[in-house]
Amino acid sequence: MQETKNCTSKGSPTANARNGCHGIMSWPNGVRTQRTFPTIQASHDAFKELWVRAYGGRLPTMKDAIKYSGNDKAAAWHANVHAFYHSK
Repeated sequence: MQETKNCTSKGSPTANARNGCHGIMSWPNGVRTQRTFPTIQASHDAFKELWVRAYGGRLPTMKDAIKYSGNDKAAAWHANVHAFYHSK
């Protein structure tokens, strides 16, 4: 949500064009790419399903952040998840 600004025009143009509000990735043919969704709601629904599958409904630990982010700025990802969660 940080990178895409929750699919607003102020976020990532690529993510927004794909309705990829949460930056969910896939690996078609072994190549990491951002998933495309038909609607913003579909992106939110996929995120909710992924979150429960990955974390069982709990907040992620730093170990989870390293795994989920591919260790790409994992500490920032972890801090942002907690900040977004606690801002609601």
